[in-house]
Amino acid sequence: MVYQKNSASESDSVKYAAQIGDDAVTPTSSGSMFFAKTTERIYSIKYDVSKTIDIKNTKHEIKLGGFNQQRSREFAARLLGYTKYRHPRSPTNSKDTLFNNDLLLLDESQIFSPENIGGVDGPGKYDGGFKLSESTTYIDSYGASSVLNAGYLQLDSRFSDKLRFIYGLRAEYYMQTINTLDPDFNKLTKDTSVIDFLPSINAVWSLNERANIRAAYYRTVNRPEFRELAPFNFYDFVTDYQTSGNDTLQRATINNYDLRFEYYPRRPGQIFSVSVFYKDLTNAIEQIAGNGQVRSINYSNVAKATNMGAELEYRVLLATIFRNDSSKFLNGTTLFTNLSYVKSDVDVSKLYGVEARPLQGQSPFIMNAGIQYIDSKYDFGVSVSYNYVGKRIIIVGNQDEPNIWENPRHVLDLQLSKTFKDKIELKLNVRDALAQNLIFYQDINKNGKFDKASLTDNKEFTHSSKSDNVMLNTRLAPTISISLSYKIK
Repeated sequence: MVYQKNSASESDSVKYAAQIGDDAVTPTSSGSMFFAKTTERIYSIKYDVSKTIDIKNTKHEIKLGGFNQQRSREFAARLLGYTKYRHPRSPTNSKDTLFNNDLLLLDESQIFSPENIGGVDGPGKYDGGFKLSESTTYIDSYGASSVLNAGYLQLDSRFSDKLRFIYGLRAEYYMQTINTLDPDFNKLTKDTSVIDFLPSINAVWSLNERANIRAAYYRTVNRPEFRELAPFNFYDFVTDYQTSGNDTLQRATINNYDLRFEYYPRRPGQIFSVSVFYKDLTNAIEQIAGNGQVRSINYSNVAKATNMGAELEYRVLLATIFRNDSSKFLNGTTLFTNLSYVKSDVDVSKLYGVEARPLQGQSPFIMNAGIQYIDSKYDFGVSVSYNYVGKRIIIVGNQDEPNIWENPRHVLDLQLSKTFKDKIELKLNVRDALAQNLIFYQDINKNGKFDKASLTDNKEFTHSSKSDNVMLNTRLAPTISISLSYKIK
């Protein structure tokens, strides 16, 4: 139920009024009901062949393969809700039926009772109640399909015990179709057919049996999803934003460059690695804020962007750290950590008055860490993982709205698992156990961080340019799930 205080300056003792439109239902209307149905089918097939040949003292493996996928989707939505019942005088009614505004102040357990629908008999001065209305339009449905045909050639060449090259080319033909109506209710069919050639090369130099240096280049693509193309307008009840697609979106292409040192300790399943990377993105897809008074999100391509950074990763047994192979606990306990630092830049040089910023959704640093214990004798396991993501732009702003950032938060996940007779596995998962608040904000004072005092300023309507504008503040409850799986051998 959506209630709104009559004035922002009024105290909490003032009653809240339900938001009911005169003639139309909106997603934010009190008592509105949104129904949606999506039917999607995906059919795919993959096939590969390989052949190993020796040329003098070198060994080469040749792989050929293909992938075909057909995907279709049908989506339809309906929006129902209540509007104000009014009716002009008629032969059977000697006066105009006007809406009884006192109904808007009723408790949510009473407001839409049967006696408040249609003509009503009090309370209040007038005798018009609510009426059930529908605001569904043809734009609230769409059909979409895609076809992906891909083939590749890969060579894995070992020129010596130390030098290895893995290189090849993948060709992809992608055809995508969207059938819907545009905002003016004209039939809209969007057909896109693109052929991409995606080369890759990976060079490996073995320093010894446990250490390698890798250098790699590869080209990838990021295609817009059906939802990002369809003009259908969806209201998100959590963020209070309305999201619509953009049928002019183009696919993004990324050139990736990596350099990596990796070391494998004496026990299997362990690794220590350090890498640097550079990504050159063309037509990257971003979420952007719409213009106007309604809080809305759209999708757009940004011409050029770059990501560059470094990554540290390790996965190691406690037995290796303490040099003790006799301890069952140390041999069954693994520590793992992944740290990434990313410097992201979007090319805004051709946009007047726009400040430099990172790519939407890209954090300057990411941390994943945890500990896992597996008891092979009793087929029991427990793991604890921790995740922390630095602040990131969640919605790109415009001339009227500053960028909207997501404040960092700590995420802790737990898992217990038990296997019975090598066939039945029982898992208990607790996700986001710390349940910290999810906060979206605008950095009004431009100090590069979220000011906690802004929570009080926004709540008490004393907001000023000295603090930040809180766009969303919600606590995400922990998610607890139990799963049971059975292996057929």
